[in-house]
Amino acid sequence: MAAGVIALKNGQILLGRDLGCGSWSAFGGKQESNETETETAYREFMEETCYMFTNISFKDFIKRIMHLNKTKTPSGKEFFQYVVSFEGVDESPFHSAQAKLPKRNCFLEKIDVQWFPTSLLPLMKPWFAREVHSLKIKKHI
Repeated sequence: MAAGVIALKNGQILLGRDLGCGSWSAFGGKQESNETETETAYREFMEETCYMFTNISFKDFIKRIMHLNKTKTPSGKEFFQYVVSFEGVDESPFHSAQAKLPKRNCFLEKIDVQWFPTSLLPLMKPWFAREVHSLKIKKHI
């Protein structure tokens, strides 16, 4: 099982640039032992954004979930995709929209994290744009 997060704020989506291939994507990864789907999504999001939302606890994260989409990965594993609102939440002071991630106690799978207008979704990977667009229509995000 794997889980991920689509973070939305002010009509924008938060994406990270992958360390290996340089493409932009949302945040997520594999479940660790004894984690729930939601705990996996939260942990992966916090790790891959290098804890840029230090003021969001797991309890706050759960309250901000707007939508959950259960689907399958290309390899056939269950994938839980959470759409989470970060309206009214400030990033930690050491982050800015254009800054490179600092080297902190985190996993540097993403070399950059930025907010993008959701209007740019058609320029992204087709399956990702389709998923987010369908959520936008369903939830009027």
